[in-house]
Amino acid sequence: MFIDYHLKKSYKRKTISINIKNSEVTVLAPHFVAKSYIDDLIIKKHRWIQSKIEDQKLNAVKSKNKKSALVNMYFQLFGKKITIECARTKVSSIQFDGRTLFLTAASRVRNVSEHYQKQLKEFLQKCLQAYLDIRLAEISTAMNLHFSRCQIKTYKRRWGSCNSKKELSFNVLLAGAPKWVIDYVIVHEIAHLKYLNHSQNFWHLVNSNYSYVKDAEVWLKENGISLQI
Repeated sequence: MFIDYHLKKSYKRKTISINIKNSEVTVLAPHFVAKSYIDDLIIKKHRWIQSKIEDQKLNAVKSKNKKSALVNMYFQLFGKKITIECARTKVSSIQFDGRTLFLTAASRVRNVSEHYQKQLKEFLQKCLQAYLDIRLAEISTAMNLHFSRCQIKTYKRRWGSCNSKKELSFNVLLAGAPKWVIDYVIVHEIAHLKYLNHSQNFWHLVNSNYSYVKDAEVWLKENGISLQI
């Protein structure tokens, strides 16, 4: 089976990359690679490409049908279901008793829904940051790899990232995942401090420092949509 694709060549690129977005396949390749070679590669990878396309379509349907946390009045925190209660008061506040998150909006707040959404995101960020402060130090020390900076961001299609400046970033929605899954993402990104790619050496380093790689990847694939707020 042959799959249509867009080809983009570059004089700077040294490796071939296959990107899939909205069911469209794009191949990024060095300028010297023959198109016949890329055609053969697409044929060999057609099952993998097709599975990625199907996964994206399924996730798009799930995302469309998923109601926001403030509609359902609950969200996930480290793999546990947390209920939400909202109220209007004199002063805006965020309180958590371990089972319920209480969000209040001052009477002067105009866009209440946006205000509650911002509070929820702020709460998740603080929880994730507290966990990362501990585990990043422990795991990076164990792997003997050290980063320069850590940030929490909002991503649509990734759980974390690492750049050439040794800066790590993590998706705020990771706060909803079980801690053993978060640990996988941490190990994954720390491994990129040594190998800024997904080579065999990279995966060997990851598997040497984390025992449940496949389980964590499957969990994120099957449950990632449910973490959206």
